[in-house]
Amino acid sequence: MSSKAAYVRESWSYRVAAPHRILFNLFRKKRGGAFHTLLPYLSDGAGARRLDRLSPTRSPASPHPHPHYPVRRTRQPTACACSLVATRRPPARNREGLHPYHFTRVQELHPHDYARRLTFCNWLREERRNILWTDESRFTRVGMFNIHNAHYWTEVNPRVVRPDHFQTRFSVNVWAGILGNRILGPVFLDRLNGDTYLRLLRTRVRRMLEGIPLEEIRGLHFQHDGAPPHFANSLRAFLNGVWYGGERWIGRGGPVPWPPRSPDLTPLDFFLWGRVKDLVYSQTGHDIRSAEELKRRIRRAFRRVKSETDTLNKVKRQVRKRAFVCVQREGGLVQQFCR
Repeated sequence: MSSKAAYVRESWSYRVAAPHRILFNLFRKKRGGAFHTLLPYLSDGAGARRLDRLSPTRSPASPHPHPHYPVRRTRQPTACACSLVATRRPPARNREGLHPYHFTRVQELHPHDYARRLTFCNWLREERRNILWTDESRFTRVGMFNIHNAHYWTEVNPRVVRPDHFQTRFSVNVWAGILGNRILGPVFLDRLNGDTYLRLLRTRVRRMLEGIPLEEIRGLHFQHDGAPPHFANSLRAFLNGVWYGGERWIGRGGPVPWPPRSPDLTPLDFFLWGRVKDLVYSQTGHDIRSAEELKRRIRRAFRRVKSETDTLNKVKRQVRKRAFVCVQREGGLVQQFCR
């Protein structure tokens, strides 16, 4: 550990403050004398090298190597001092009393999308609809990894790394569905096109629905988005001729048109895929070596999500809430208002 990480002395944890933070505190508190004491350490590049030579651990009897260098003492006793310490700070505020807020990433809407979204959400709010929401997602070897939120906790910095560029790449296409508080899937697809998707509906999806009690599928509407495999002629002919007489399916070219560019209205996009990928890629330090290992992680993540019944009930209520907000905003985006 470097001198900037921490000092362990008796039962207290000492941490050397960063030079820019020290200067800020000195100017804020107007301690001119202390500033001149600190100036020799910051006047040239040798000061930083002298600070790096500080020993990370001192015995209780030995004095601090630089008695005039400011240190900060924490209240809680600790057996080790770790640089991965998150201190709680009050919210930032400027002179006008304004607070900083984060942006929300949303899907871009075209001018004619608002009317379609408004029409669909009005239809969704007319009565309680029994809808089987479906979607596909692609899982890759790299996945999602946020270095700012992932930490490796240990007493000494192990210099851990995580590769995110591979010469050998692979991916897996996954189909899933949500019916009430029930999750269907995962179903793995080698290739996603009109033929494989039609075969999926005729075989796997039909068998899944046969295993569900009749009262849960009464008045069922089937939903999928406007992806090219969902718009194949053979698929639309199948839905129009077999699926409840062609009257209860939602999609592009269907009796209930699905508004394009609307991932904020389907629970698979605003909940399921993000939750599953968080679980799949949360195992830091363990690289995914093969597609089979990736499938095992996906199955394990789905079992975890299926057991979260309270969360699934909240997601079910969230669908109606988002439809209500969309109508209030005349077909506008709802992601930034619904968390």
